Amino acid sequence: MMHSHKLFGFCKFRDLSDWNNQRNIRLNKKKENNRTSQAVVIETLASEQSDKAAWARVLKMININDSPAAGKADVSRMSKIFIQLKSA
Repeated sequence: MMHSHKLFGFCKFRDLSDWNNQRNIRLNKKKENNRTSQAVVIETLASEQSDKAAWARVLKMININDSPAAGKADVSRMSKIFIQLKSA
């Protein structure tokens, strides 16, 4: 009886060890992906530091030509205001 209990404990340890190894692999991949994404965002923000670039970012965020889809908020007035501010 004692032998099977030790074997069961070893299996739990091995399973836990495997789980930890897999978890560490997943976390390391996620960290690397986050670092890559962060580098892209920082590079983009650095290249868009001028006033004109700021307005370009705003205009990218709004869709000038489309009407609102069903179930979504109507932001046409906000879009018009942004365009007026950019033109001013």
